[in-house]
Amino acid sequence: MNPSRQHYGSNNNYHAINYDAIEEMKRNNKFISPHFLYRGIVEEAKIRRNFPNAESLFKDLEDFLNEKEKLHPNYVHSPRDVQTLQKSVATLVRYAPTPEQSLQYATYFFQSIQRPIRNAATELIVFTNLIYSYSIRGTQKSMEDALSILELVLSQGVFKIDRNLYNSTFASQQGSASTFRDSLTVFETVSKKVLAWFKLDFSEDRMSLVPANTSSRHFSH
Repeated sequence: MNPSRQHYGSNNNYHAINYDAIEEMKRNNKFISPHFLYRGIVEEAKIRRNFPNAESLFKDLEDFLNEKEKLHPNYVHSPRDVQTLQKSVATLVRYAPTPEQSLQYATYFFQSIQRPIRNAATELIVFTNLIYSYSIRGTQKSMEDALSILELVLSQGVFKIDRNLYNSTFASQQGSASTFRDSLTVFETVSKKVLAWFKLDFSEDRMSLVPANTSSRHFSH
């Protein structure tokens, strides 16, 4: 392991924060910020592929934010904490080891998360990551599930919303992951595999899907 990855809290360089490091911080009664928990979630889910550890850290994040609400009636979370929860849920949906687990966290997001945490940008990213999770399995059933999700997203008028609303949420803070920027373009890119599988294209008004043909204007802007 690179020794630099064992140091924490630098403002200038990203250092790995993982489950074991956070557990050690707990034992030493050190304060663990929501941002540290998010970094741990990314490290465990994306890098180490230890999803149970990522889930445990997400539970810690939920508990931290819920405790603030209990202690302070009408508490308003800071924009940084809101963004941390948004990115954490999106990360779990994206890197869950199975589509069923991705769906579990997407369902949690849509059923349990309220505004301002749940907004147009986060909804689109969660949907996109869910489509990706089903599409990479590559079976007929999983692609049919991905298609159903894609059709649902289109029916909600995803292309009718100001693109700036999609891009502002995760690109507003310095250091935001580039994969969270221009989320409408990411949605279109992820949709390509599903559209190709079923030989479909976006309709003219981009509210539904139609059979693909040589004159289709796939992903035009």
